[in-house]
Amino acid sequence: MIDAARRSRTAEGAALLRAMHRHVDAEPWVFTDTAVEALLPGPGRRFLKRLGALPRPWLATFRQRRSGLDAMRAQIVARSRYAEDALAVLGASQYLILAAGLDTFALRHAAESVQVFEVDHPATQSWKRAQLAHAPENLSFVPIDFERATLAEALTATELDAELPTFVSWLGTTYYLSRDAIAETLRGVRERTGAGSRLVLDYWSQAPLADTRAGALLFGTRIATALSSEPIKTLLTPAEMEALAARTGWRVREHVAPVIQNARYFAGRSDGLAVPSFAYLIQLER
Repeated sequence: MIDAARRSRTAEGAALLRAMHRHVDAEPWVFTDTAVEALLPGPGRRFLKRLGALPRPWLATFRQRRSGLDAMRAQIVARSRYAEDALAVLGASQYLILAAGLDTFALRHAAESVQVFEVDHPATQSWKRAQLAHAPENLSFVPIDFERATLAEALTATELDAELPTFVSWLGTTYYLSRDAIAETLRGVRERTGAGSRLVLDYWSQAPLADTRAGALLFGTRIATALSSEPIKTLLTPAEMEALAARTGWRVREHVAPVIQNARYFAGRSDGLAVPSFAYLIQLER
């Protein structure tokens, strides 16, 4: 039986926002996920269907009314785009997705040779697998309950080749963990991946005092996630993130501040979509 009480509600919310990007934002789309809608629960699919039926004038008006939800959607599509672009550059034959939630890379790239390993809580994975008509052959599920096992232990039981360069994404998660848990995960990934491996993760910092809109968004998000029993535990400065990476054996390949993300992915847009000033991306290499 699926433990509905323990499946990740934030993973479901992130997937819905990722799907909404094609329905409510102007083109060009930053990230196109054509597979995620089929994995959403019924209410989410019905909501997207109603969005698709709305007249164009309504969408034009909607795009002029920027909200915190838009900023979070921008962050979600930017981090997905960044991770998959980095994977394409590395060209690794193994892709390890930590806290995979409703990630659909394996579904969208089922015909490719890359082997995908999705790591997540058993309740979230059971829920996801129940939505799949069938899992692609290149996808392996790695359930882990961090209260009972370490990441290194969970990966030891898989066919992941620890000698090969592996690409790893870890998105939408670090802020819900303690610093010790973040460090333990970074060490666990390093132990189970070969030289040349890369890891992309996102993290949140304190919003700049001058950016009251971002500060209000972060405050509201902390309340909402706490009410969903997934409270935000850790905010890091860029210097703290780099120090944490160094202590766990990783080198910084690229550190992408919000202003850089906006210049790279959202410049010149007609809808004003932009990443909030507290959302950072970092790419590490082993």
